[in-house]
Amino acid sequence: MPYRFPIDHALKRVAASGRDPVGVADAIELMDRLVAEGVWAYSLLHDPGGSNASEIQRSSLGAKPSSDSKRSLIETVRPGDVT
Repeated sequence: MPYRFPIDHALKRVAASGRDPVGVADAIELMDRLVAEGVWAYSLLHDPGGSNASEIQRSSLGAKPSSDSKRSLIETVRPGDVT
């Protein structure tokens, strides 16, 4: 997993920082790990990091992520809600 995500239980905060390349599959894995760690409800600072624009960075810079990528992320967070 190309993420580090120190957890601050006192502040209920996670600071996830990535290393290239970071893609949708990595973001889904991060979400799964946050659930497994019991910190899904904590606030999250997400920094995909790196100098090469990953798919997640491109979407945050204004380029549109693919429909399949969006569907995958939504399905991870809200199973059964994607049509």
